[in-house]
Amino acid sequence: SFVADASLADPIDLRIGSVEGGFKMPYEVNLLSSSSAATKPEIEFIVDIPDYGDLRNLSLEDIVKLLGDVLEFLVGGEPGDTVDSCSGGLLGKKFFGEPVFIRQLPIVGISACDFAGFLQVFVDVVDEIVNGCEE
Repeated sequence: SFVADASLADPIDLRIGSVEGGFKMPYEVNLLSSSSAATKPEIEFIVDIPDYGDLRNLSLEDIVKLLGDVLEFLVGGEPGDTVDSCSGGLLGKKFFGEPVFIRQLPIVGISACDFAGFLQVFVDVVDEIVNGCEE
């Protein structure tokens, strides 16, 4: 079993949450059997996010709110902060004077700002679905 606590340090300073996990039942491997490589252990994770609780117990509304909070963390919450401007939140941070999140990653060919744009579309769609169901 294991226990971990995740947080970010300067310049962001954010507590992400805690994770606990382990095998659901004892796992044994018979190294002399050729079929033992096909067996897989069953692992259980418990992820606790501040202000949300256990990740397994989140409702659809909680998930939409969490995605919105992630988007605000990435993009920023000020009126001028947008995905397109990439000027606020984490995406607006500069490291060594350079805005690193606007540069494309070499292998995937997409920048963190581009990815936040996809997240914006997803959050807007899910939020519209949830609010439409409540009416």
